Amino acid sequence: MCTDSQCTKPVAGSPQSIAVNYTVTGNPIPITQFSLLGGSLVLEAPTSGSVTAGTVMISSNGLPPYGAYVLPSIGSGSAVATATVQSNLDGTATLTITGKPPGTVGSGIYTDNVQLQICFDSACTKPASLTPLNVTVLYVVDASPGVDFTQASIAVEVSDMAWNATRGRIYATANSDTGGISQSMLVINPTTASIEQTISLGQGTDPTSIVLSDDGNYAYIVDSISNQVLQVDLGTLIVTERVQISNGVEQVKAVPGAPTSFAVQSYTNPTLLIYDGTTQRPQGFSTGALGSNLLYTFGADASTVYAYGVAVASQTMYQLAVSNSGLALTQQTANIALNQGNFNDILYAGGLIYALTGSVYDPSTQSVKSPFNMLRTSSYAGNSQSYSFAVDAPLNRAYFMTDDSSITTSGQMTLEGFNLTTRAPTWLARFPSSNPLGGRMIRWGSNGIAFVGGNFAASPNITLISGSVVSR
Repeated sequence: MCTDSQCTKPVAGSPQSIAVNYTVTGNPIPITQFSLLGGSLVLEAPTSGSVTAGTVMISSNGLPPYGAYVLPSIGSGSAVATATVQSNLDGTATLTITGKPPGTVGSGIYTDNVQLQICFDSACTKPASLTPLNVTVLYVVDASPGVDFTQASIAVEVSDMAWNATRGRIYATANSDTGGISQSMLVINPTTASIEQTISLGQGTDPTSIVLSDDGNYAYIVDSISNQVLQVDLGTLIVTERVQISNGVEQVKAVPGAPTSFAVQSYTNPTLLIYDGTTQRPQGFSTGALGSNLLYTFGADASTVYAYGVAVASQTMYQLAVSNSGLALTQQTANIALNQGNFNDILYAGGLIYALTGSVYDPSTQSVKSPFNMLRTSSYAGNSQSYSFAVDAPLNRAYFMTDDSSITTSGQMTLEGFNLTTRAPTWLARFPSSNPLGGRMIRWGSNGIAFVGGNFAASPNITLISGSVVSR
């Protein structure tokens, strides 16, 4: 205290100190709210590559992030190795999330999360409103050639393929419109990735669908021009029968346990027929619905066929009894939606019916079960479209070739493996393609897969892979 304004004459006993107690209660900045610019993150790396990282921005409508404590914590999943936060000068912060080493994790699709606790004190007794914040992380680890599988290709255009376990060969139909092999059946050695023989099926033929008898002695091939099914003796590689199918022929399938018998779908109304050699069994089956596609598969043996009528108005599953007289309807279930899209085949395995779309039907309960959800990296909550698939009941695996691409590269096909029991993804691999291709995908050998690859118009090929990842 002083007696003049400049305090040149202080009062005796001064200065004196006064104790001040300052207590902060409640939220010191109640209007401040932090948010994430994107609540999910996709990371992707091949097993042969290095770790990968991605970022998520943190912003605020009040105090900038460097005015608060931003504390990340990693979830218990298999994806995230580290999560760090860096404050920026523009009033935002950057959350950087780094995946675990892909070679250590192994090919697959993994999920994790990072939680952000944002507080106004280091002990986090004063958290910001609407926190904590969560970032969902999807980590896609691609299988790599030379690491997870071996890969080879054969530069040839084919329509369909079938694996002959008895002879250890792939048989394929070829009718190239790009100047390659045409009007032929090919004998392919997948181990050496070579065409061993080319068998001409005759001038003017257009071989499409091919199946093999389960004893490995005969191939049945659809000639879409003559509307015939050709029987080829695989011992002599000679066409032994040409069976004319009235009203056109769409697809052929072998009758289990009957090497010289086959089933066909004809175009008209469409109709299923069974032939023993050149003799048609008297009774066929038709839904009577014009223009409705009819997909079919044999059940556990030759006594049952399941047929699915793909019609928008009424999608119906039919169960047919098979006898020497032909086909007889025993049960039908309406409103069975196996999804639409590129839908051209169904397969029976282990008591269930699997569709190219990823849908699954249970004949015992006449109901649709949970489907295979194929990866879509651009929006991983979505589902890709499948163009070919294969099911291996002894391995308990299914495989789908989809139109998905990695997050960094466009123009790819994705081969994705699934567990049949859980229908969860087990691994995946990316392959270049200017457009996803249809055609058959098949299992060969103990751990091989073959599929149509490349660019259909410019450089078609058969891609052959093999490795332990197939049963992963």
